[in-house]
Amino acid sequence: TVPLFAVAAAGLTRLVDSAVEGRSAGGPASVAGLLLCCLATALGAWWLTEVPETGAAARRLLRRLRREHADLDPERRPVWQGRDTDTLLTGMALFGPRPLLAVDPAFAVQVGVDPERDRPRPDRKPARR
Repeated sequence: TVPLFAVAAAGLTRLVDSAVEGRSAGGPASVAGLLLCCLATALGAWWLTEVPETGAAARRLLRRLRREHADLDPERRPVWQGRDTDTLLTGMALFGPRPLLAVDPAFAVQVGVDPERDRPRPDRKPARR
């Protein structure tokens, strides 16, 4: 994005320089066109600086991992007896804190898991600020 901001700054510098020196930057149409191009370039660069919270590749990976570990989905009410800590942590990483409620509800409430709240649904669009 830095080169885009540099191009926009160079265009604005050219307009300011020609106004200060008293030179003509062209007719009103070319000045307006240059201003619009600089504005569009700056807005495009600004839009490119925003990073979505979760990218498309991360969402695809999360969907694939949730399919692979579907047996850990709290909605399927998995049996946690005999499973190790790594399995519980994998379930929490993929499906949120709900598996901890199934294993130890008192501890889950102590660490801040709300037993009344469902797992948040993933957004379909990346968040923009």
